[in-house]
Amino acid sequence: MMTPGDKRWINNWKPTGVNMKPIKKKPAKKVSNPKISKLLQLKWRIEKRRDKYGMTNNYNRDRQLVLKWINNCKFNDISTEDMKLANEMWKRYDQ
Repeated sequence: MMTPGDKRWINNWKPTGVNMKPIKKKPAKKVSNPKISKLLQLKWRIEKRRDKYGMTNNYNRDRQLVLKWINNCKFNDISTEDMKLANEMWKRYDQ
């Protein structure tokens, strides 16, 4: 036995999911070079710390240095001295 409310619900029912947006067609871009991805993570950490504690010359200098390393790494490899400096920065900006 169907109540008048049930009949009204059946008449007004529409299938869901008809007007949904399509799913993402392209996967997210991934950096193929692991050194570049690690340097990008370091840059983001520096920016997060800079936003949290305010802008100082140290943050800007470190960020510019990391950006220079990223550009160098795209075309040729990073020197061992630069990698040691990057490791020291990781220790400094580790959360």
